[in-house]
Amino acid sequence: MKLLREYIRESLKENQDLNRATVWVDFIKSLSTDEERPITYKSKQKKGSRCCWCGRTGDPNTAFVGVEHIIPRGAGGPVVELWNLAWACYPCNKKRGSDIGNISYQWLKQFLEGLNITSEPNGWLFKAMLTAPLIPAKEELKIYFKQNNRTIR
Repeated sequence: MKLLREYIRESLKENQDLNRATVWVDFIKSLSTDEERPITYKSKQKKGSRCCWCGRTGDPNTAFVGVEHIIPRGAGGPVVELWNLAWACYPCNKKRGSDIGNISYQWLKQFLEGLNITSEPNGWLFKAMLTAPLIPAKEELKIYFKQNNRTIR
């Protein structure tokens, strides 16, 4: 009987984890923006684009990272699906790394102040993440993508 209870408890936890990942992925897929987004995961650096995190628009001489994976590859995020791609400046992309969710407001504010920019962080993805559902763990997302026949690259 004890083994049966443990099995049921573990099954419920796995379902809860999968549900959290499903809600998160559905949220990310539903994000829309008027901002330009990469048209392919192989996009080269784009100059003059607006960063999805800090909102800074580079002048024509400022290079932006080619692609920001909204759900990082390290969490099983799809490489080739366009809903998972955004432009990000190099410092924001590097700061976020393989984290899931938002970059901290404090870091973004300090970063912008270091550039003598007094405006609030206003990247479209940063603002969208403020209303995001509970963030799943990387392992939960990996299981989600594996169970939904997504290739992890």
